[in-house]
Amino acid sequence: MQRRVQVFDESFGAIASSAARVERSPLEFAASQITATDLIRFRIEREKERAEDAMLAMVSERAGTMEHALNSAPTIARGFAAPAARLAKPLDIDKAVADAVDAFEKGQFLVLVNDRQIHTVTEPIQLHEVNEAVFLRLLPLKGG
Repeated sequence: MQRRVQVFDESFGAIASSAARVERSPLEFAASQITATDLIRFRIEREKERAEDAMLAMVSERAGTMEHALNSAPTIARGFAAPAARLAKPLDIDKAVADAVDAFEKGQFLVLVNDRQIHTVTEPIQLHEVNEAVFLRLLPLKGG
């Protein structure tokens, strides 16, 4: 049985006076028990897939316009490079997971699953058929 985890990002602190809550893509797990590290890894992998899909869609949509613009005499004369040459390096999943785990351990964000705070990256998380995970980013308050 697949277990669905709906992911939300929330932040409290200096940004505005109220909390911001953003729904992210749901994650699917076959296992009934995971750890915070598993949740973080799956989240990063899903976000990478989503970003790649969005980039491909944008490039496909604008391919004709971009080709015309890049091949026009004024563009070539100014020496502009093709957008593909400016794309960032592919995301290193292992490094991104290590950085996120480090941030979690330093208390830069909290993870709550089904309204229960997860305290360590190795703590077992029991999954139900439907679950909610909140990544709560902590921001410093204004003035210190």
